[in-house]
Amino acid sequence: MTITELGALGEFVGSFAVLITLIYLAIQIRSNTRVTKANASYQATHSWGEVTQRLAELPEDQFDPIVKLLQADTTADDFTIEEYERVRLTCRTIFQRLEGQYYLFKYGLIEPGLWEVRCAIGAGMVQANPMLRNWWATDTDPTNYSQEFVDAINSAKAIDATKVARPPGDLA
Repeated sequence: MTITELGALGEFVGSFAVLITLIYLAIQIRSNTRVTKANASYQATHSWGEVTQRLAELPEDQFDPIVKLLQADTTADDFTIEEYERVRLTCRTIFQRLEGQYYLFKYGLIEPGLWEVRCAIGAGMVQANPMLRNWWATDTDPTNYSQEFVDAINSAKAIDATKVARPPGDLA
């Protein structure tokens, strides 16, 4: 075998090795993308669950204003100043976590169905209740939320938050 033939054989083997390497890298990138999406979905669900858990662990006197808030005819006058501030901060916490999930959705890291349900719950909270609608109108300045997120909530089809929040009839 001549040196030229050996060079050609070396090029062939080298190009084959490059092809194998590219296939391997494509498989690894795809696997890494799946892991990243799974982790983002887990974190989004965990974040939402933390809020739910914290609400469930509130003492009754602190949970009562949250329950009161879900009543359609509730106004700010139905709360003490302390209760109103607690409710306001609780709502902000929920919506800031929801905004984080919006960006995970936007960048393709959580399933669209998960975002759509959470967005609809958020939209339902601010569309169905006059007090929450007023809170949302005053709390949506750019220091709290991005305009893109605010627009997503404002344009979403709402799920009635009072029906989502109520336990089944036999648990009430």
